[in-house]
Amino acid sequence: MLSGSFKNKVVTAAGDEYFFTLLTLVQTLLECNKNMDVSLEIWDIGLTLKQKRFLSLIESDYIRVRDLSEVAVEPFPGAFLGSNRNYAWKPFCVINSLENCRNVLWVDAGIAVTADLSLFFEKIQSESYVFFDNFERTNSEWTSKECKEVMHFDASDQTGLQISAGVFGVSNTSPTLDLLLEWLDQCSQEANMKSDNQKHRYDQSVLSILAFRKGIRLTAFSDFCLEGPDAGLARATKKTFLVHRCTFNWYDLNFLINLNELNPNDSPILTIVTTTLNDAEGFHKTAMSIPISNEIEWIVVDGGSDSTTLKLIESLVEMRSGKLLYGPDTGIFHGMNKGLSHARGRYVLFLNGGDCLDENIMTEDVLDKLVQNDFGWWTGSAVGINKDDEILWSWPIPNRIKLLLGVNSYCHQATVVSRHALNELKGFREDSIYSDWALSLVLRKRFGEPQRLNALNVRFLVGGVSGNQTIEFWVLESSRLRVLHGLAIWKSDFLDLMIQKVVGRLIRSRRGQLIRPDLT
Repeated sequence: MLSGSFKNKVVTAAGDEYFFTLLTLVQTLLECNKNMDVSLEIWDIGLTLKQKRFLSLIESDYIRVRDLSEVAVEPFPGAFLGSNRNYAWKPFCVINSLENCRNVLWVDAGIAVTADLSLFFEKIQSESYVFFDNFERTNSEWTSKECKEVMHFDASDQTGLQISAGVFGVSNTSPTLDLLLEWLDQCSQEANMKSDNQKHRYDQSVLSILAFRKGIRLTAFSDFCLEGPDAGLARATKKTFLVHRCTFNWYDLNFLINLNELNPNDSPILTIVTTTLNDAEGFHKTAMSIPISNEIEWIVVDGGSDSTTLKLIESLVEMRSGKLLYGPDTGIFHGMNKGLSHARGRYVLFLNGGDCLDENIMTEDVLDKLVQNDFGWWTGSAVGINKDDEILWSWPIPNRIKLLLGVNSYCHQATVVSRHALNELKGFREDSIYSDWALSLVLRKRFGEPQRLNALNVRFLVGGVSGNQTIEFWVLESSRLRVLHGLAIWKSDFLDLMIQKVVGRLIRSRRGQLIRPDLT
């Protein structure tokens, strides 16, 4: 529980639109700062009556709700309501909240706290302010001509960088207060508030120009903040803020917490997702190959097996410290996406029923490699086996042309992908049996060739649905998927389909020599 004299204060503001994401901020702050001397001040800038009543239930010695309309007079009509261009209320809120404390951390309601704030407040105290750069965007580029006129923008201002006004810290010192008061004064001018410049937001530009003129040093945004909610690649170093800019609902909040975004260093390194349906024998082989480790999470998605099979699965999942999701799904990729939605690991491997990790797998080497490097995806080695565990072939690593033509793909059972990347891409398509191949194309386009994970060796069961289709079906479906993902070889639906038909005939004529491996 938060307690103390509250020399440090977190300040935010929200209206109706951002009420739910405000709750996310409150929850994450409490979750990550249970023993810290900090209070939370929430400014009401347009909440509904029901939302106000809800917040009144959580008000306490360390959570205070303030109504902007009761303590301030708008410098011009609409200044405190907010718009796409100006938030004159923001400097007012910061200045007023700073009156009775030592340090203020402003956090937009579209941001979640992901770490203890003690060190960050120490940084504010020692430096008097902490302002983040806005991805090295310049004031010249990101300031409208109207704002430049009001601010008397000249050549000496051009090289200044924009500040990210969504999160910053200020200390109660004279120089900082002078900056804030000047910021408020400039934002309280009605002149030229409306602009066509889509990049421009008046209060942010004003603060950026003033800070540059005063020689204020900016802190790198990436040192403390992570863009999200599915924020690029997982980082080994913990960040302090998750800048999601989304209006979360409670489901999304629980999803965020379940994924351990609040505490990324406590997440497992690898999540293994296994889908199964009425395959006790195959599932047993898979289960016995899963390493038991605190760094590995195993999620089993059962699409509705009969009671006898389910009983076996439940016992194996419990024995291997896994998690079981039971219920009907619409297909294998729906099941894989269901597992992905519950995954907490930095990386995800999809190892379905009947597939297994090689008994000689060097688990620690795999995990060490994943922790020490931050790549979008990795690929190991794979061999195809039958139900008698006889090796039928070794899966070759495809080159670019073979991958595009669909002659070969990366074996998804031996492919480890960043969970954040998978979430950004919204997992697998559920409308195609070749979705793993399509995902390989998209990942390769985005990240380039996968990194080699030599310590990962997989044995996958041959005979899936996608491997039993006609070549004509494959040609049509693969062409459709390439076009949908903007990866048509010839940049034309028609030409792409024609070239695929030619390749299809060639493959079919040489069927005894060139066999496309099963992609499931």
